[in-house]
Amino acid sequence: MKLLQRYLHNFLLYTTWRPWLTIVVAFCIAFVSIFYTIKKLDFETSQLDLISPENRLIKLSDKLDQFRDLNPFTVVIEAPTPERAVGFLNSLVNKLNTQPKYFKRMFYRVDWQSLKRWSLLYLDKGELETLRANLSDHLDILQDLDKSPDLENLLFLINREMTSKMLGHFFTDFLEDNSSTEKTGKPLDLTYLINILSGMNKWIEGERIFKSPWSSFFGNNDWEGELDSYFWTSKKKFLLLFVTPRKFGSAFTNKETSLRKLREIIRETQAAFPDVDAGVTGQEALNTDQMTVGLRDMSIASALSLVALTLLLILFWKSVRKPLLEITELLLALSWTFGLTTLFIGHLNILSMIFAPLLLGLGIDYGIHWLARYEEALKTGQARSTRETIVSTMSQIGPAVLVAGLTAAMSFLPLALTN
Repeated sequence: MKLLQRYLHNFLLYTTWRPWLTIVVAFCIAFVSIFYTIKKLDFETSQLDLISPENRLIKLSDKLDQFRDLNPFTVVIEAPTPERAVGFLNSLVNKLNTQPKYFKRMFYRVDWQSLKRWSLLYLDKGELETLRANLSDHLDILQDLDKSPDLENLLFLINREMTSKMLGHFFTDFLEDNSSTEKTGKPLDLTYLINILSGMNKWIEGERIFKSPWSSFFGNNDWEGELDSYFWTSKKKFLLLFVTPRKFGSAFTNKETSLRKLREIIRETQAAFPDVDAGVTGQEALNTDQMTVGLRDMSIASALSLVALTLLLILFWKSVRKPLLEITELLLALSWTFGLTTLFIGHLNILSMIFAPLLLGLGIDYGIHWLARYEEALKTGQARSTRETIVSTMSQIGPAVLVAGLTAAMSFLPLALTN
């Protein structure tokens, strides 16, 4: 302890030799620390960053995630009808294409026309068997339609098929063995004819949206042609658009500008589609929102903590000058802390970012102890000058304050040993 007192005594002799120089140097270091922190400090936004990078699963995740920079924002669109959702999507994409400064690319549909030649490869075994059976049952219609592919001939062929099935049902079915599992014919499915007539009626009434009737003819009633080239959730409840943003800088908020612009364009598009609801989600958007809100709340908490500390000090010291001195040295120390954190670690995560308001409450204790002992020394007249009073105070209370600070710092050390 005597060695520590001697070291502190010599240190005080140097720092109090030119007090204004010491103060200027302290403020300069603080300003440099703040500037360096703003430019270099990064925030790890992912929850995976809370786990040690040496963890086996984290290493595996890093190997699998080779396209982290391409993580998109996901725009989710809900509309009364799928056609209305697609209309909103197309309008939104047109506006996003005019903003290449904020967005790299939009991915919202697959050109199914280029995949038509391989369509059968996307069917499972059951669908292929149904398709083969339907082709076999309606082979005569398809062959005759190929010779004259017009609407009049198509309706004539369907009528002929209906007549043939009805006659067979009334005059020959009673001759078949009912115990046999094989039937000579199947009832004609009228869904195809109904779809044709329904589509014609809608077109006459002014609804200029074509829906192919062939899907029901070949046993797949869910196929909707053009609509199925977009990305939908189950039962076409939500339509999805994937937007890859551009980065602005290297900080954790580098995608916040693009996210804010995307939401602004969505609101503009919704003005023309008041019945459509849309929003932005996805891991990248959630991470950006999480860190933005976290930083904002941390700043508010730090400001409230600082104001509360100042008011308490003014109340109990019954003075303004002393509390301002203590708050000043506290802010200087906090600036140095952030500068050293940026230099040696380089980033904070969603847990460590909350320590700023915590450090305000912990750090002010040492200044209170020091200033109280300094006031006591002034009142007892133990020293003849201000410099001697400062040196005497530091020699008496300095080792205790230093050991208390190291003890508080060591209490956080076990956190570094966890995964």
